[in-house]
Formats: sequence, C-alpha cells, structure tokens
Amino acid sequence: MRAIKVFALGSTREFGEKVASHLGVPLSKHKESHFHDGECYVASEENVRGADVYVIKSLYGDDQESVNDKLMKLLIFLGSLHDAKAHRVTAVLPYNCYARQDRKTSSRAPITTKYLTHILESVYVRNVMTIDAHNPVAFQNSYSRAHFDNLEAGGLFAKFVAQELAKDHKHTGTLVVLSPDEGRLKASRKFRRFLQEYLGYDVGVACVHKIHEDESIQAKGLMCEEGVTIKHKRVVIFDDMISSGKTALEAINVARDHGAACVEAICGTHGLFVGKANEYLDNDFLRNIIVTDTIKPFRITNPAIVRKMTVIHTHHLFAEAIKRTTKGESLSDLIEKNGLPLTFDKLYCEDLLKVS
Repeated sequence: MRAIKVFALGSTREFGEKVASHLGVPLSKHKESHFHDGECYVASEENVRGADVYVIKSLYGDDQESVNDKLMKLLIFLGSLHDAKAHRVTAVLPYNCYARQDRKTSSRAPITTKYLTHILESVYVRNVMTIDAHNPVAFQNSYSRAHFDNLEAGGLFAKFVAQELAKDHKHTGTLVVLSPDEGRLKASRKFRRFLQEYLGYDVGVACVHKIHEDESIQAKGLMCEEGVTIKHKRVVIFDDMISSGKTALEAINVARDHGAACVEAICGTHGLFVGKANEYLDNDFLRNIIVTDTIKPFRITNPAIVRKMTVIHTHHLFAEAIKRTTKGESLSDLIEKNGLPLTFDKLYCEDLLKVS
C-alpha cells in the first residue's frame, strides 16, 4: 500500500489531527504564510513523491479568512502537491463552498457548483470528498476527470436522536421526521429508515409544502405520508445545513400550526448560522439543535441557543473513507448503507458549552 500523507490547512488543523489520529498516521507538516501584498504562500515541508495525499480544508468564512481566501490557499497547495509528484491528490472538504448555486435561476445567473469542480480539476485533483453536499448530483455531473465522494451524516444524527429519546420511555410511536422542503424529502426518508432501525418502531415522514410568491419562497402547508399526522407528535427536522435559520423557523412554525407536541430536534450537517440565526433559532418550541463539526458554530452567541446545541464529530467517518480509498475498497456502505455509524460503539459528540 502506498504511503498516506494527510495535511490540514489553517483553521481545519484540529479536525485534521483527529482524522490522522484515527488513521494512525502523523499529520504531515506544511508551511502557510502571506506576502506583504496579501498573496498567500503554502507548501509541503515533507516529501510527497509517490504518496496518496489527502488535503483537509473546510471552506467556510470565519474571522480569520474569507471563503475565497481559503479556497485560493487550497488550490495553490493542491497544485503544488501534483507538481511535487504525489501519486494521487484528494481534496477532503468537510464543508464545500459554492454548493447552493447549482443551476441557472435566471438567464444570466452563474452555476458556481460547476465552476468550482472545473477549478479543482485544473489543479489536477484526482478525488474530492465531502459530506452532505447541498446537491450531490450537481457535483457528480460536473466532474469529468476527478472522482466525487459524498459521505452522509444521517446515520450519525439518527443514532444520537435515538439515544436521547431512549432516555424517555414515553416517546414510543410518537416521532415524525419533517423535511423542510420537497428537495430534502428523499434524504429525510433515508434518515427515517435509520431512526426506525435504532428505535425499533415505525416513524412517519412529513414535508413542508412551499410555493413561489412575490419573488420569494414561502412555507404554505404540510404534506404527510398516508396515515401519518404530526398532531401531538414529536417532530425531528432533517436538513443538510442551517444557514440563517429562516428555513428551520418556517418548519418549526408549520409543525406548531399543525398541532405537533414539539420539535424535538433540528439536525443540520453544516451549521453556518449567518444573518439572524441567533434570533430565528431562539424558539421555545424547539428542544435541541444538532450539527456536525464541519463548521465550528462560532457565530452562535445567544445563550438560549447554546444550551440546546450538540456538535457531532465526523472525523472517524472521513478517516474510514480515506483508509478505504487508499486500499481501493468500496465506500458504498458508508455512503448508501451508512454502515459505519451502526458498527461504531462510541458516538463522538460534544455539548457546545464544553466546546466553547
């Protein structure tokens, strides 16, 4: 088997150290700096010739670097590794930027998802790995030379929710998964299947119905599977990201208006928490907010929200995917069957109060 080199750039270093530790390899050394005019410099300090190289970088803006700064640094580093004769370079992007502009919304609108894939391929990336891409089909269709792997966090969320519900013996048969829109309905049904495996009883699925109105999208009602109602039920909302929290708030209001007992949890893989998130998510009807560690929830400053939040770690999922990729093994049970969360005894998670 070829040597594995794992790098983690900038603010993703802590995440990268956990991935490397799980793989049983040291985190590889590199240098990052800036020229006086602001141009970035990043280079490996180790020999990568003939190695399988994995570069971990979560592409979200923070107080230190913008999204574009992080992306530019990543591209320079990826290209330099190819020029240093690495056997295969994989970009591991726990959070992948520019994922929401995945189609033309008007005649001259950009399709940034497509452009990003072309840019990554231009620096000779062979593989791109992420988790819960906003529209994985758009990414898969955009890559022509690189291979795209989209891991999923649904099994991790299901395990955590089931463990929490197991503490309350009155919950049996009272749970419904609520998709925030039609686009997430397929993923919500898959999430429901994992919940049923853990809980041992049937879980319903419902979906917020949205319509275009006055150049905006408005939540207008509820669609339920046959025989399913959310009245007097506990609701779990499942989405790939929580951005400003407006979509989550709309789903919470729909659940309340249709007689739900509560929103037990909002599960969002990527917690951006921009805009009015500290206002929108401060809601007594919402009991728990569960996100993963792809983005540090540094923008949440409201103590009422902090008390409800749990961060689930994904480093072991990425480590397992890296190990299998290097060995040429299948990732299908990680992606399709989500087998890893079912076999791991320990679920890595932290309360935000401890994280901050």
